[in-house]
Amino acid sequence: MKTGLLQLELCRACRFFRHHGGHGVHSPFAYRLITEVINERRGYYGYDDIALVRKQLYQDSLPEIRPGHPSDRWPLGMIARRGAISPKQGKLLFRLANFMGARRIVQLGSGIGLASLYLTYPSREARCVVIERDKSWAKIAQNVYERWGRDAICLVPSLDNLPDEWGRIDLLVLTSTVSVEEARQAIERVTPRLQGKGMIVVEGLRTDKTRLAFWRWLTEREEMTVTVDLCATGIAILDTKLHKKNYKIYF
Repeated sequence: MKTGLLQLELCRACRFFRHHGGHGVHSPFAYRLITEVINERRGYYGYDDIALVRKQLYQDSLPEIRPGHPSDRWPLGMIARRGAISPKQGKLLFRLANFMGARRIVQLGSGIGLASLYLTYPSREARCVVIERDKSWAKIAQNVYERWGRDAICLVPSLDNLPDEWGRIDLLVLTSTVSVEEARQAIERVTPRLQGKGMIVVEGLRTDKTRLAFWRWLTEREEMTVTVDLCATGIAILDTKLHKKNYKIYF
């Protein structure tokens, strides 16, 4: 087993009983988040719809992408397996968006596009702006969005392209493909628009030491009240009505 995977498994094992199932959690909000969202095992019909899209991608092929790109000769099925969010992580995004009633979502890093489907499925009013600078990945994701047949997702190259009419933002998702520097810049720019009751999701917490250091920097910020470390994923809540507290949960 690779060192990174072994570290994640040991991390999960060491934290299995800490706050698992809501034990020792006194905040009603945090208790609901843990028991009704993070540890929720109930199925949603949306899972099956997105699973069908995933299956089709795994079986598909794609015309040549940008010459010189590492994936320029990969069939889309291989790219899907390498760049797709896992069903477990995708379902978590679905439940988090549903729990927050997220209508205005910003996602940095498109992957192959499946994460955005999970984020926007819970509500027909949800709109997601996906920031992707890499044209090859943007092309793959756009293909997925067009197949999906909904106008809920907009793909743009920069945070400068956020819709002018958007005021506050409900949910910010930083995927594992986003650099730490990009993530920091996004936090500085988007945090003021998350104030009141917003959420930040950070993926790939322990892919390297700089990523973990970024998470620690984020949790120490005054605006972040309730933070949850799921070992591979971090969740930060911005709500001035909540007391500052960090939880570590087996997931």
